[in-house]
Parts: sequence; C-alpha cells; structure tokens
Amino acid sequence: MADFSFLPSLTTSDVDRAAQLIQLGYGPSTSTTTPEDLKRLQQELFEMQRRPEAWGLVIPLLNHEDPNVQFFGAHTAQVKVARDWDAFPRENAEQLRDLLVQLTAHSIAIGRGNFILRKLFVAIASLAIKLVPGHPSRWPGWILSCVQAFSEQGGSAERIHQFLVIVAEEVGTADLLGASKVQMQQSLRDAIPLVVQAITSSVNRSVSISQFQSALLTLQAWMTIFPSSDLLPFIPILIGLLDPSDDNEAIFIAASDTLQEILSKSPLSDGAATKTLTEPLLIWLDFVGSSIIAQTLDVNEVSHSLSKLLVALGDHSALYIAANISSSIPGGCDAGFARCVSSSSRSFSATDRAGYHLDGPEFPFRGINLPNGGKKVKKSRKFAFKTDYTTEYGDYGLRTTTHWPRHCEYQPTTTTTTTDYKLETSLQALNENWGGGMTRRHSGQLARDRWGD
Repeated sequence: MADFSFLPSLTTSDVDRAAQLIQLGYGPSTSTTTPEDLKRLQQELFEMQRRPEAWGLVIPLLNHEDPNVQFFGAHTAQVKVARDWDAFPRENAEQLRDLLVQLTAHSIAIGRGNFILRKLFVAIASLAIKLVPGHPSRWPGWILSCVQAFSEQGGSAERIHQFLVIVAEEVGTADLLGASKVQMQQSLRDAIPLVVQAITSSVNRSVSISQFQSALLTLQAWMTIFPSSDLLPFIPILIGLLDPSDDNEAIFIAASDTLQEILSKSPLSDGAATKTLTEPLLIWLDFVGSSIIAQTLDVNEVSHSLSKLLVALGDHSALYIAANISSSIPGGCDAGFARCVSSSSRSFSATDRAGYHLDGPEFPFRGINLPNGGKKVKKSRKFAFKTDYTTEYGDYGLRTTTHWPRHCEYQPTTTTTTTDYKLETSLQALNENWGGGMTRRHSGQLARDRWGD
C-alpha cells in the first residue's frame, strides 16, 4: 500500500460519527427518520466533508463493512478533488495519485460493488483532470498506468471497460479551456490503441454477455474520440453480430445500438463512409433485416431495435438513398431498404424517434431525384401526406392536406390524383414531414405496387 501519512489523521470518534451519519441518513433506518431529522443528518455529513480534515475519511470509510459507508469513502475522495483541490498541498499530489489508484485496484480485487467502483473511477478521472495538464505533466500516460494497475490486481475485462467508459465521459464533459483541454484530449488519443485492443478482444461470442455489452459501451463512449480509421474495422464485426438466429437477443440489440451511435454521433455520421457503412447495412437489410420483419407477428426487442436502426440509417444516408433509389446495384439494396420500412408498417408499432413514423412508408418514393437547385419530382398519385382533413385519392384512398410541409413550395395542378411541387431540401425532409400519413392497409398495398410482393 502506498504511503498515506500525508493525509490528515482523524480520531476514531470522528470516523465513527461519519459512519453513523451515513447509516442513519442513507441506510435502512431512513424509513423511521422524519424528514427534518434526515435533512439535519445530511447537512451535518455535508459539513464534515467540507472540512480540510475530511481527506482523512477516505481510507477508514472505504474499509468499513457497510457498502453505503464504503461508497461515501469513494464519494469523499471525488468531492475533495473536484471542489477543494486548491486547498490540497501540491507537494502531496503524486502521493495522492498513487494512493487513489491502489485503493481502486484493491477494491476491484476484493470485489466491491459496481456503485463503489464507479465512484472511485470518477475520482481518478477527476484527479487526472487536475494533474495531467501542465509542463511537465504530473500524470503522463495515466489511462495506461491505471489499466495496468487494475489488471495486475486481477481486474476483469468488464471492470476495465467500465473504467474506460467513465474516463471518456468525465473528460468529455470537463470544464477545461485552452492548453488544459488540449492536453486532456491528447491523453485520450494516446490511449486509443489500448482501447481498441480492449474492445476487439471482447467483441466476440466466446465472452460473457456482460463483457460483450460493456465492450460495446466502451466503443460507444470512445467513438467520438476515435479517428474514422479506427472505427471502420468494427463495422463488419457489428453487422455480423446482427444475427436473428442467435438465441440471445442482447447481442443483436447491443450491436444495433452501437451501429445507431456510429451512424449518428461518430466521425462516420452525416452520410460518410457509404461504401463501408451504408452499403453493407443496406445489403444486410435486404437479406436479413427483411426476414426479421417478415417473421415478426408482435413487436419484440429485436424488431424494435431494428426499427431504430432503420431510422438511424435513414438519417445518415438520406442523400445516398435518394440518389440511388432506382438503382439496381447496391442500390437494389435501396429498394430492399424501402421494402423493409414499408413492410414494417404491418409489423411494428410507430416509433417517436426523430419524428419518424413507421406506420407509413418512409423512403420508397419512386422517381425522386436529388433536389439540386429545386428540381421537380415526377408526378405521381403514389404519395401519402400527413393530414388535417381527408381527400380521397383515386383507388388508393390516400389522404392529403392543405397544411403542406415547410420544406416545399406547393403548386397544385389538379385536385384529384396528381401533385406537382418543388423540393427545397433532401429526401429526409420528405420523410420527417410526410411519413405515417397512411393507414397500414394502404401503406402495405402501396409498397406492393411500388416494389412487388
């Protein structure tokens, strides 16, 4: 154990009083405590944590037998670093660093609970934010050194992933400016090879479900830090894990959730990587996704996750799909995408994400061209619009409205079957404003007319 003589020494009565306050304020006895008593106990504990001597509570509280008291030991360390760092002796900073890492590694080794370990991980990240910036840095390679310390004490891959997730979250939300922010961000980039290796070794079916899920949570937390070159190798792995024949739905859902994050929040968002992300997903949708929809009688976790993936892909690749909707090469895949979404109206309940409604056909608009300079869309009677009142449209019974989307300048040419209008934005605008305008019966018939059974 690292030397902790630099910490203030508290009397046994002080430590016992702190533990008593925690147990009375947060333990089972709370149910017999009046609100006034509870407020008084918590205020007394808060005042005790504010004292400079409260650094001396960390170790004895962590060593207490009550998990609630242990948590407050970790919480005290994090609070003192975050709020009272200016009062801490600078000459003892490295000693505190070593002590906190060892306390965390020991807590991992003896199997302390997740909520205690998470708070210790937050405390370490908070301390790194104080020590890493500067020349020279007082904690170079801090992520690697922590992972090594935890691994040496028998820390599992799942624990390492939990630590890495908190590191990305805490540093990403830290209130840093200028050179300090640059140095902290660089410390994350320096750890990318380690993080990539940790994720890669855990993303397979030979590991436990919890380890697999924690690895994908790490990927989600770090994908805004990774360059695109480090994200691309994970895409075929994730698509390969979208296997509906697998008995464990958790694998499908975790892989789908991660792909949704890649499509919306990573360096590959906003239509990037069509050859390595969009087209492989379209192929998967055509061959596998459509079979999931066809076999879905009631909404389940897999079908709901697939519907969210469809929405994310539509957001990401709207321009690509619009440009290739009539193509027969990976772009017959676009027809497959359209088929999936249209068919989903017969199987899935509506989703409220991003304004998409799977109660109607989202993207299958035959004849749409990319709206460069406001090109016109071909006349058609096969469109459905959101309605304020109903107007019958030929033999489809489609409905239209006088409240047209803000994205279009509308010039009606007839009042019965055809409409001529100019687009001011992409196919995504069509989807967001006109999706869900038909009944399920009409949308299913319309899909069959467009794309075949």
